[in-house]
Amino acid sequence: MYRILLISAIFTFWIFAEAMAQKRLQIKYEIGIAYTDYELINPQKNIQILNNNHAFYGITVSYELKHNFHLETGIYSKYYGADFYSYFPDTANLIPGLNKIQLPIRLIYKKNFKSDRLNILLFTGSSIFINHSESGFLFSSGNENKSIGNEPNRTFGLVELGAGIEYEIFNNFSVGINIRSFFGLNRNINIQYDNINSNDTVTNYDIKSNGSFQAYTLAFGYKFGKKK
Repeated sequence: MYRILLISAIFTFWIFAEAMAQKRLQIKYEIGIAYTDYELINPQKNIQILNNNHAFYGITVSYELKHNFHLETGIYSKYYGADFYSYFPDTANLIPGLNKIQLPIRLIYKKNFKSDRLNILLFTGSSIFINHSESGFLFSSGNENKSIGNEPNRTFGLVELGAGIEYEIFNNFSVGINIRSFFGLNRNINIQYDNINSNDTVTNYDIKSNGSFQAYTLAFGYKFGKKK
């Protein structure tokens, strides 16, 4: 057993060292903002969505499979949240809050554009999202706070499409801008709410989401190995 583990560790280290030596391994830190998509059905038209954008950041590692094609994985932190605010006749907030870890696997097509230092990137892939803290939905009206809605899925998947640019500012160090869209295939958030207001009118709304969002990030990269 120990011999197998030792051989596996040596083999993994050899692949890692070989990738660095050939300048085929790159590490990036990304930071930016993500806008989460929600479908809101509100016949009274007295609900507005606020604060559905939050910080989005993570670390990725990519490996050049062959010329122009790279395989990438990593870990991101993604907060799913928004304020659904009733501005008449009663003041009320519904706040979904979901803290997720995102684990992506993506294929990157990277092509030089008019310079060896400037690259155009195209992304495709998928991600799994996993809860890493207690979270759910909170309804607040005046001094009243209560849980509301169905418990969201603790784990779900999304597919991804995106594009970016990357510029090698000096040997092995790069900076870039990425725009990605993540699309959920299944319903993750599904809330129906009905309320009789203080003036005897009715407010009802449905909030739905597949977890889809758009991410805009600034990326700082370092490529291991000597410049070719």
